[in-house]
Amino acid sequence: MTNLDRTGSNDRASPIRIEGGYWMFCTDAGFEGTRRTFGPGDYASLPWDINDRISSGRGIHDQYPYKAPPAWVAQR
Repeated sequence: MTNLDRTGSNDRASPIRIEGGYWMFCTDAGFEGTRRTFGPGDYASLPWDINDRISSGRGIHDQYPYKAPPAWVAQR
């Protein structure tokens, strides 16, 4: 979804559940801003830089699309 503002979910997504595939969520509409990829599972809390800030998201792949595992290190 390019812009979650129309769904009433903009900047409110947390927690999330991914039932299949890998999804990219972004803090800005149009798949812009901070981006994070999530695979199947329940995410009770999200990384600080995307928590309650998701404005767009889309499925990107059925299997993990990167060479290294995700590293969500808080950088402030």
